[in-house]
Amino acid sequence: MRPENSTFSQFKIYVEELIPLERDYLHILVGAALLAVYLLWKMVRRRQFRGYEVVGIVLLVAVVAELMDIRDDLKEQRHPDIMESLKDAVLTVSVPAIAALGQLIIQRAIRFGQRFRC
Repeated sequence: MRPENSTFSQFKIYVEELIPLERDYLHILVGAALLAVYLLWKMVRRRQFRGYEVVGIVLLVAVVAELMDIRDDLKEQRHPDIMESLKDAVLTVSVPAIAALGQLIIQRAIRFGQRFRC
């Protein structure tokens, strides 16, 4: 780790060394972990899962993390790769978005089934 790296960058480098996966898979794993934390929080508080909430929270975390990456790139006088940052944010949000879509489909199927109940 270079001393001029920010604390955030040093943490990311530590996690990358600790978990031997490619960076893209780590983004997916972070999104899944945030979804798991959200679901545990909802279960403890006995609240209903809301897909838009978890997607919004994870999207906010992903955007802030990517902005911090861009800030570090600019600080080290490197050209930030905006498309790579966008891809990383999309990968981070992918698992929560799939869960939210699944919830929406199930809710619609239940409502549809209730309409045609004999």
